[in-house]
Amino acid sequence: GELGGKEDGVVHNERAWAALPDWQQPVRLETLFAPDDPTVSLELHLIDQVIEAKKKAQNDEGIYRIRYAVYNLTSTTISSRLIAAHRAGVDVQVLIEDDQLSPDRPWLDLDERFIEAGLRVEPRSHRVKEEELNHVHLLGVSGHGLMHLKLRLYETPSSKALLTGSYNPNTTSSLNEESLHYSEDPSLIDRYSRAYYSLLYDYPIYNEWDEEAPVNVLFTPSSDYRAVDQIFRWIEEEKDQILLMMFSLRDLTAPSSSETLVELLGRKVREGVNVSVITDRKQSDGFNGYGEAVYDDDQTDDKLRAAGIPVYEVINPATPFTAMHHKVAILGRERLRVISGAGNWTRSGLGSFDRPARNVESILFIDSDRLDQNYTGDRYLGQWIRVLRRYGHQSVDRHEESAVEPFISSLINHPNWPEASVRFEVRDLVTYGGEEVGIGGSIPALGSWSTQLLQWLDQDEHLPHSWKLEHVWIPVGARVEWKVALRDEMGVTKWEDGYNRSADLHLPLSRDHQPTWMGQGR
Repeated sequence: GELGGKEDGVVHNERAWAALPDWQQPVRLETLFAPDDPTVSLELHLIDQVIEAKKKAQNDEGIYRIRYAVYNLTSTTISSRLIAAHRAGVDVQVLIEDDQLSPDRPWLDLDERFIEAGLRVEPRSHRVKEEELNHVHLLGVSGHGLMHLKLRLYETPSSKALLTGSYNPNTTSSLNEESLHYSEDPSLIDRYSRAYYSLLYDYPIYNEWDEEAPVNVLFTPSSDYRAVDQIFRWIEEEKDQILLMMFSLRDLTAPSSSETLVELLGRKVREGVNVSVITDRKQSDGFNGYGEAVYDDDQTDDKLRAAGIPVYEVINPATPFTAMHHKVAILGRERLRVISGAGNWTRSGLGSFDRPARNVESILFIDSDRLDQNYTGDRYLGQWIRVLRRYGHQSVDRHEESAVEPFISSLINHPNWPEASVRFEVRDLVTYGGEEVGIGGSIPALGSWSTQLLQWLDQDEHLPHSWKLEHVWIPVGARVEWKVALRDEMGVTKWEDGYNRSADLHLPLSRDHQPTWMGQGR
């Protein structure tokens, strides 16, 4: 199973409940990151959309349906809203790892909540007749490994939507480091829907691969087109950069390769590819949220370091149960491709050279260059750096990895590292005698603190005493210090008083909103 971050306490993350962006419809694929994006707001919004559509329906015709296939579900907010959907007449069904309905886990009360609300609960799918399966509201799925999907489908007569990723609908998931993918793409929804019903009726899941598609999904277990082979192919093809961010990372093997994963990544380093890793230390060192050793100390991190690869082993300390729960590979700089989803890079999750996977997983393969001109890939790069900044010092102290900020600088100072446009605004600043307003800062785009290389702002025509600068190109993930400067008629420049302003560049969830950094007047 998974260690650490899987039981829940009572916590709250305001950012998870923030307002959603006004996405242009339909949404092909958007990625939200916990704990920084409104993950809870999105999930509740999609449930509520189905409820409201059902309430407005003039008759009982049409499909109003919510389908969940998730490893576990401990959020009482989400389960209460699903019960509300059932009471409104929505067809609700939740498939869950059967072990999560075990009486040995009394803190997991989802089954009790459903039963109390009058919904049908069956803790073992193999004990239910096939013709009855579709009438069960909460079904424990049993198999050889874990039912480890994180899949939600929302359907009305006029809309379909999908949530997937590494993010379980749990109380503490909003404090984990997670990805949550939102899509209204019909082809992607169709693939996940077919996987759902294959799981429900215990049929084999068949994979498809479209070389021209910007987004593909591969499921495990499957014998026809294996996710582990595609992971090895994309890594083999990469010539510039490979950044991994993995909850559980093991030295995989694949039928298509004569090398192990560590051997392949080590060869990439020798070929001049930058390879760097962030992983959850509970998983790599084998202990749970209470610091108790429960598994052997895995040696993959040591093998990677021996191959010349920096490995930052980190712990998310928000609660004893939170985790760095991503399952992510970011490939490239100019053409970005991302591997993400539910599946850990383990033998149970992906299989090996001679054995298929045991767990039911989904792995997303995102060609961000084709999808959205690298916007999603750039957001992943920014999040990788954000995670390293949050926790990387732990591995510096423990494993003597490179100090975090110099290491990040070595990445983002590469000439092909992506940049994003930032808007600067200064408000409530009264100028005298023809003074000009400028911005200077710690990076070349802001003059590297030279008063001769300041960026000069224009007065805002719509706001009094306000100044703006529309486009300054800054490396994604860069930490920038900056200040407002004034130049008088005599050419004398004076910096604002006080500490330097500071900001990290991470792309917003909506690409329609340019990052804006604000300054105030004197």
